[in-house]
Amino acid sequence: MSKPDSLRLTVEIKNKRPVQLLELTASFSAYAEEYQRFAQSAGHDTAGENVQLYVQEIRTGSIIADFISLAEQASIILEHREVLAGFASHLSEIAHHYLGNKKIENFSASKPQLKNYLNIFKPIAKDTGSQINNIVQDGGVVIQQFNITSSEAEKLVRAVSYDLVKKPIEDEQRFTDEALTVYQARDNSDSGNMGRIDRFSRKALKLLFANDEVRNEVMETEENVFHLIFIVDGKVIMSENTPVAYHISNVVDAFVKPE
Repeated sequence: MSKPDSLRLTVEIKNKRPVQLLELTASFSAYAEEYQRFAQSAGHDTAGENVQLYVQEIRTGSIIADFISLAEQASIILEHREVLAGFASHLSEIAHHYLGNKKIENFSASKPQLKNYLNIFKPIAKDTGSQINNIVQDGGVVIQQFNITSSEAEKLVRAVSYDLVKKPIEDEQRFTDEALTVYQARDNSDSGNMGRIDRFSRKALKLLFANDEVRNEVMETEENVFHLIFIVDGKVIMSENTPVAYHISNVVDAFVKPE
């Protein structure tokens, strides 16, 4: 049982009709992902302590879930009140932005974020008369709260869906004139070729090539390929906002690494 004096985020779905289990779990997962993203972006998880939301209790009376904030390490426990309240305020601002009540200047959201916004509000969007309440409490005192009705949720879902559809493809990021160094090369095989472009990642990532000519310009040089820096055009292949590979479309230049 949750203690009345514990710091928590209570998500109360006052549904009129049964909520699909998949929609409910997707909604809770979206809360967790956005909370972690908010904690990191707001500078509350600079030590990489993996601050996350945990379900403390599911209570009776509609659908009521109490979430608590924990970190793998304990050094930022005192900040959890600020993180939880800030997160609820952040969600409220997103909701009001899409409802047209108060636009966020220069607003931008990735596809994973937009999908999470959809999932958070979906459980009540088509359930007329329902409502979702988000309440941050500490010591039994409400320190942050915002509520969304089913009609508002339906409008939110439509607006977010529109942004999601018109969003440019984000699983690739094009670049020109970037410095590439080859980290690993495989003879007669592209599966093991790896290289680094430090602007995007300090890690070596899989190398893909637009055609054999481009591949040979990089992998079949007279000079030892590991002694060269290549200036290349191409695109970064992304997965969940993380670079996973480089697709090289053109080699602009190549020169020997300085001593």
